Amino acid sequence: MDDSYHYYLFGMRCLASKEFKMAIHYFEQSLELDQHFKTYERLYECYKSLGNHSLARENIRLAYEHNNRNDKVAFAYATELHNYGLIDEASKVLEAILMRNSTFKKARELLNKIKTT
Repeated sequence: MDDSYHYYLFGMRCLASKEFKMAIHYFEQSLELDQHFKTYERLYECYKSLGNHSLARENIRLAYEHNNRNDKVAFAYATELHNYGLIDEASKVLEAILMRNSTFKKARELLNKIKTT
């Protein structure tokens, strides 16, 4: 098992225990060795749970940049864009999700919400 994945697994254990600061520590160590979209997504979850919205937003952006075809990551990114007032960007991400996965109910609901406001 490579060291990056080893740290990622430690981070996952801490995340499951709601030890967010320790999870962040391990996820950052994992990223130093290998950047992976899932690690950024997990950092997003940690920072969001700690109420640090700017670092949460930054990490979901990085997760999206590393894999913009993962619907869960793309939806979280679109939601953050929407919450931050970047409506056009959020709409584009949501439309891309729905082009490849027309049954993604939450993406369709958020896009409809954006279009009706």
